[in-house]
Amino acid sequence: MTYCINSECPFRDCEKHLTKSRGKGKVYVANYYGVCRRYITWVLKEVEQMNKIDTDWLSKAIETIQNEIADKLTKDNVTVYRVKNIIRVDIKEE
Repeated sequence: MTYCINSECPFRDCEKHLTKSRGKGKVYVANYYGVCRRYITWVLKEVEQMNKIDTDWLSKAIETIQNEIADKLTKDNVTVYRVKNIIRVDIKEE
């Protein structure tokens, strides 16, 4: 059996997911994410979600947090905040 090398794939229930290869001895891996319909559909939905974000606001919010003018900013389903020296962006699903 050949397993997919894509460690970023969220579909752990897929029979080709690399986690299914544990305990199988010698296995083969391949790059399936360029042809996997399920993964491509998921990526397109993620891109579509990203396109709904006001990127101008996001850039200004990150700059505001970097300049320590605010600790946390939220618009719609996007929150930008600082954790120690890391700036995080959380996007809630709608």
